Amino acid sequence: MKRQVKLVSLLLIGLMALTLLAGCGGGDKEPAGPVKTFDGRKFSIAHSRYFPRKNEDGTFISQLDEEWQAAYDDLEARLDIKLEHVSLEGETLELLTSAAMSGMVLADLIQAHQRNYWPAAKANAILAVDGDELQKAGLNPFDETRWFVPAVKETKLFDKHWGVMVASKYVAVPSGYFVCFNKELVASAGDYDLYQLTRDKKWTWDVYLEIARKVTKDTTGDGVPDIWGTGATAWGSEAISNGVDYIGQDENGKWVLTIGSPAGIRALQFLYDMNFGDGTRLDESSGVCRQAFADGTIAFNWAHMGHINGPGETIYNSQHEYGIVPMPMGPDATEYYSMSSTNDALLIQTTHDNLED
Repeated sequence: MKRQVKLVSLLLIGLMALTLLAGCGGGDKEPAGPVKTFDGRKFSIAHSRYFPRKNEDGTFISQLDEEWQAAYDDLEARLDIKLEHVSLEGETLELLTSAAMSGMVLADLIQAHQRNYWPAAKANAILAVDGDELQKAGLNPFDETRWFVPAVKETKLFDKHWGVMVASKYVAVPSGYFVCFNKELVASAGDYDLYQLTRDKKWTWDVYLEIARKVTKDTTGDGVPDIWGTGATAWGSEAISNGVDYIGQDENGKWVLTIGSPAGIRALQFLYDMNFGDGTRLDESSGVCRQAFADGTIAFNWAHMGHINGPGETIYNSQHEYGIVPMPMGPDATEYYSMSSTNDALLIQTTHDNLED
C-alpha cells in the first residue's frame, strides 16, 4: 500500500503536466475540490521534447514556445512543483538496467525508443502502464483525453503496454513517414494532381519516379543537377508501401526474413531506383536535404510530423508552397501505408520506491 500511495503522488504530478501537453479536451477543466500541492517537488522528464525551445541567447524560438512556457509557469505555481528537464548521458537501455539493479531513479518520466523499452521491460526495469500497480494507482493509458493512444498501443509486448505518449500543439503527434512535395516543381513536370491521384489510388511508385526524373535538372551547365527529384528519404521504410515488411513470423511463430519475397524484391528495386539508379536524389545528409527542400530545389522530401511542426522546423519554414501526400503505393499494395521508425514512449521506472508522498 505504501508503494501505491507513493506512485499516486508521482502520477498526480505527471498526469497534470502531461494533460497540459495533450490539450485534447480534458486538461483545461478546473479540478473538483482543493488542488493538492507538492511542497516544491521537482518533477523531471528526461527529454527536451517536452519543454519549450529557446535560442542560444535565451529567447524563445517562437511565440508558441513562449505560450508553452507560460502554461508551465502557471502549472508550477498552482501545484508548487518545478518541471525539470534531465539529460541522460549514455545508452538508454544500459542506463535503465543499471538503475534497476542499483535502485536509482533517473527521472520521473523517461522517453525511450522501443529497441530500449522492450528489453528494459524484460529486465524488469520499467513498469507496465496497464499493469496492476499503475492501474491501481489511477493511470489509464488508454484515456484519449490525456494520451495519444495509437502510440501507446504500439508499445505492447509480453501482453503488456510499456509507455504513454502525448500529442498537442506543443508536442508533435508521433507519425509515420509521408511525402512533402514542392507544388511548383511538381507542376513543372506536367499535369499531376497528386491529391486526386491519391484519392483514386493512382499515386504510385511509377508516378513518383516519373516526376522525379522530369524535375531533376542541371541549370548551370556544370554537369551536376541543381534541382533534384528526391531529398531526405524514409531510411528504407519505403518498402512497406508495397505491402511488405523486412521480417515477420512464419506459421510456427518463428521470426524470419520476409523481404526476400517477390513483392519484397520489387520494394528493394524501388528503393534502389529512387536512391541511386535514376540519379535523381541529392546525396547529402537528411538535414541538408530538408534545407534544400525548404529552399525550393527538391521536389519530394520524405518526412514525419516532427519536421513540419511549427516555426523552427525546417520544412515548416519553406520558401514555397508545399503539399503532403502518403507514401506512393507499390504494385503489390492495395492501400497506402505509413511506417514510423521512432515509436518513442514515456516510461516509468520500477525503482520509484523512494518517492515521498
